[in-house]
Amino acid sequence: MQYKKAIHATLTTSQPVIREEEENTIFFKIDELYDLHTGFLSDLKTIVSHEGGDVLIGEPFRRLAEMFDLYSAFLHNYKNAIETVKKCSANNPQFKKIVSTIVLNLQTEQSLTLEDLLHKPVARVQINALVFNDLLRETPNAHPDHQPLRQAQKIIQMFLNQFNVVNQRLPIESNRNLRRMVRNSFIVELVDGHRKLRHLFLFNDVIACAKYKALGRDRIDYELKWFIPLKDVSIYEEADPAVELKESSPANISQVKRNLRSVRDQLAMEVANSGSGGFRSGDKYRRKLADLESQLVLATPNLVLRLGNKANNKTITFFLSSDFERTQWIDSILSLKQKCNLPGANTINSLEVTAFIVAMQKGMKTEMGSYLMRNTNDESLLVGDLYMGVHGLEGLEQANDLYICVEVDSYGHYFRKATTKKICRSQTPLWNESFMLELEGSQNVRILLYEAKERPLLKAKHILKVGVKSACIREVERRGMLEVGCYRVSGSASDLAKLKKAFESGEYMALMDAYEAEQLLREVDIHSVTGILKTFLRELPEALFTDQLYPRFFDTFSAFSNNNESTRINELLKVFEELPQANKASITSILDHLIRVHEKETDNKMSLHNLAMVFGPTLLRPGQTQVKQKDPLAASTVDVMAQAGILYCFLQARIKKD
Repeated sequence: MQYKKAIHATLTTSQPVIREEEENTIFFKIDELYDLHTGFLSDLKTIVSHEGGDVLIGEPFRRLAEMFDLYSAFLHNYKNAIETVKKCSANNPQFKKIVSTIVLNLQTEQSLTLEDLLHKPVARVQINALVFNDLLRETPNAHPDHQPLRQAQKIIQMFLNQFNVVNQRLPIESNRNLRRMVRNSFIVELVDGHRKLRHLFLFNDVIACAKYKALGRDRIDYELKWFIPLKDVSIYEEADPAVELKESSPANISQVKRNLRSVRDQLAMEVANSGSGGFRSGDKYRRKLADLESQLVLATPNLVLRLGNKANNKTITFFLSSDFERTQWIDSILSLKQKCNLPGANTINSLEVTAFIVAMQKGMKTEMGSYLMRNTNDESLLVGDLYMGVHGLEGLEQANDLYICVEVDSYGHYFRKATTKKICRSQTPLWNESFMLELEGSQNVRILLYEAKERPLLKAKHILKVGVKSACIREVERRGMLEVGCYRVSGSASDLAKLKKAFESGEYMALMDAYEAEQLLREVDIHSVTGILKTFLRELPEALFTDQLYPRFFDTFSAFSNNNESTRINELLKVFEELPQANKASITSILDHLIRVHEKETDNKMSLHNLAMVFGPTLLRPGQTQVKQKDPLAASTVDVMAQAGILYCFLQARIKKD
């Protein structure tokens, strides 16, 4: 109304900023809408101010709904109004100045453009419709307000149906004038080094993150933590290894799972042996179980998704468990950003976003949400092993290179548990494969069909960097640096066999990414992680220091005594420079990791000598032809001592360089 008064005042001057017909187009039905809501608000205030008896509000809402034809007229003219504002702003600098400098609130100095304000009634249509639905849902059938509210809802639904039909005949831009929710999901956010459970909402013009508080079965309260207009959102699709995730006190997942199994067994024994008071004593274990399950909900996701806010250059980090869901979030955001031109996006406020979240809460369904709202009377989550057979697929329209991934949920998160081999150029692919899937707090299985695409792939680099080496190193540095005997204590034979089988499967390795490798490693004891790294390095077809250069490393080391340590190191470094670049990069990353382990020697008892003795024979060894030319027993003893000595020299060289 302030804009209209300011602009209308110029019409009677010698230099009006716009013509009268342009004013009528821009402010079409604004006076009537203002009077409608002023009267509605006055009626509600009068009803609420009366003391005694029930407060009946149905009739004012019914009268409001009966006047929704005003909204229909406004919405049909909305596009013309916006185009007129843009045209007048381009043609008249004075008009442009007026519509961009009016302050709406003197205390907060809040100002909005005229385009932003014209979008408010559009957004109000949606909010009103949602409010009517909520009121009717919460009003008992026998209440006097139920009948007028039901009549109001029917009127509004007819209006919405009519408007949707009209929208189908309007240009595409008109469909974007209504805010809608595209995706929502519970997610884990990294906040000041700590994992927090959040609910992420993606609208077609804004992304919002809220903290949730369970109020009972099927009831959740939300506290908005932040929101970003989509135009200001940037996505870092690939995790930057140079950006360190500063996570404080990460949970030991394998230990939490062991505790879960122990408490679950104790609860079962308590229930089996319970007398009259057995259920109450079992509550103690149920509370422990719920606490441990909550820890897993936060700790198990490990796939990073980073969003940036261009407005303040802040970065937000999330953890997901499924690459499928991560891809869906990224694709949805990028798609909406390309067509996000919603008027009013510059002036989105927290109250408006919160109102939409609360209004749409009833219709929201998420897998983790259903888990979080479970109670003790719900069916128990599944624990154990699931045997699954993947046979074949029919009904495809064309031949493709296809494979199937099986995901199983665990306390609301989905994790990839199995991947079939790839079937090439087939319309009726047959896999005939069987899998044993581990269930831990599970309810659902998700089967995903993928089409394989060709892309350049350096197999050696892929396997070394992504599949095993980097994943193991990150996991050790995440939770194993203080472990006594790190790299010296043997891991579980069953865990090692499980990891080895997973990593050595050719088809699996061809499809697996860094996240999946790390997720496997997080589920086992830390000594199994160190064990699989040593095993992998030891069983490479050729040692990283190469068969060809091994004799020169050996001879160079043997040519100098310990008194000439510096000369020995310099000569070894000259030979090192002749290695392939990929080998040098892998060896350097391992050396740097071992030095970081050594820095915690006070806790883990791993000196440089200990580390050299463990890793020397895994990184350096003679080729098969060289072994056949020597006495095996004598050669083995001499080589092991030399291998440890050579690696010790390289460790010292890296320390001095740093």
